[in-house]
Amino acid sequence: MLMLHNIITVYAYFAIESLYAAELLTYFVVVNLAELAGIAGTVESHAIEI
Repeated sequence: MLMLHNIITVYAYFAIESLYAAELLTYFVVVNLAELAGIAGTVESHAIEI
């Protein structure tokens, strides 16, 4: 569910791109992708433990 939330958030950043400066949009996307990678890594590590 959190991964879906992050995917929707990245899409929303691109949808409202005209409201933000390009540098700020890049920052938002990079932070959100880092969160997505962290969630994916956590899910992967829990799957390995089980």
